[in-house]
Amino acid sequence: MSGAARRTGENVGTSLLRNIYHYWFHTGEAHAIRQQLGHRDLPEFVGSFGDATYRPEAG
Repeated sequence: MSGAARRTGENVGTSLLRNIYHYWFHTGEAHAIRQQLGHRDLPEFVGSFGDATYRPEAG
């Protein structure tokens, strides 16, 4: 187990999702700023993650 996982008690799946969500959050912030500055033809990003939670394998 890596040092960061050992300190936080996270497993690899949770850590990976947290990292992805964090990255996408900042991408969304940059996108919002570009909208406020009047940029046109901005890309559309992935929508809601409501059903994309990590679920460990049964068993």
